[in-house]
Amino acid sequence: MGERDVGVLVRNAHDDTWDDVVRMAVGHARVDERARLLRQLMRRADHAPRLRHRLVLLAAACLEHAPELDPAVRGEVEERARELMPPRTWDEAEALAKVGPLVLELLPGPEGLSEQEAACVVRTAGLIGGNAALGVVRRFREDEQPMVRVQLGMAWGRRIHPTRAPAAGRTPYTPTAPKSAPAP
Repeated sequence: MGERDVGVLVRNAHDDTWDDVVRMAVGHARVDERARLLRQLMRRADHAPRLRHRLVLLAAACLEHAPELDPAVRGEVEERARELMPPRTWDEAEALAKVGPLVLELLPGPEGLSEQEAACVVRTAGLIGGNAALGVVRRFREDEQPMVRVQLGMAWGRRIHPTRAPAAGRTPYTPTAPKSAPAP
């Protein structure tokens, strides 16, 4: 992999269609090339605040494909990813969800999470939706904490199966504005 290849990968890493390409490049690169690619992803994350979450989390997802890596680079990527996980507020959950399905494999829990963190993890997965999100949500199904239960219901009802038809004879609940009283 040449310097230009690293540049192309880093320039396109914000695009989720490049996730697998970047991961594959990390997996097939020589040790020094892999370190350079991950360092440049971190550098781009520093210079592009809007893309920061996506780039840091992509680099973290690449670590599983990097059996040999400079320990300093691995440590930097892991530390930066830990700053983002688990989400601790609704805003953080929504920001992580915008990164897309890449986040799902990095979401922790339920062990070791506070009620708020667990609820935010479920919210993140629910906002992403799809079958992969179902796996994350399923891990929390035994959690009895009120905030988590609310998020489980919301995730299941709105995002995990958004196209599932209601049971025969039933209509989905849709809140409506109160009707105004008829004029006298």
